[in-house]
Order: sequence, then C-alpha cells, then structure tokens
Amino acid sequence: MATLFGQYLVERSLISGDQLDEALELQERFRTRIGQLALRRRLLSKTQIDEILIWQKVLRQPFGQLAVKKGYLSQDQVEALLQVQRQAHLPIGLALVSLGHIDRYKLDALLEDHQIATLN
Repeated sequence: MATLFGQYLVERSLISGDQLDEALELQERFRTRIGQLALRRRLLSKTQIDEILIWQKVLRQPFGQLAVKKGYLSQDQVEALLQVQRQAHLPIGLALVSLGHIDRYKLDALLEDHQIATLN
C-alpha cells in the first residue's frame, strides 16, 4: 500500500515522480534483510547466508524459501523474521517527510484522503 499512497501523491501533483523514487530508495536502504535478522538472532551463520544468497541469484527465489529448502530455518522461523522485518519497515509517508518532500503535519490528512479515495 505504501507505493499506492506514493502514486496517489504523484497523481495529485503533491510530489514528483523523482521524489517518490527517492523516498522508495530511502525505504529500501532502511529495510533490514532477513539474512541479517537471522544472523543477529544466531539462527544462521555467515557461511549459510552466503550460500543462500548464491542460490538466490541462480534460482531467483525468496531468501526465506531457500533457507527452508536447505533445512537451515523452519517456516515458523522465516515467518517470525518476516514479521520483525515488517515492523521495522519505514512507511513511504515518513520517508517523504524525512526527505522534506511533504510536511509532517499534513501527512495524516493526506493518508486519510488516500484511504477515502481508495474506498470509493
């Protein structure tokens, strides 16, 4: 939904496409990778992570899915890591605010307007 909110702002000329791209890049920089989370929790070793990353390039499958296939993580462990990753997510609105592209005090009203527009 974050990208949808960003697109909503672009369509209403409240931000430019370049500003949205910049915010999406910031969002990506703040995203903690599942492998990093697993390493911090001592669920995977650096060697296991590197192996999964190599397989990921070849098979083009999600990291967590490959970790389960290799027997390094359970599906429950992957789900828990994904939950942590989602909780640490930088919302697109806050990324735009931190970059100075929208005003913090207007963000709540814009989010409400977006929600109303998507319901119609």
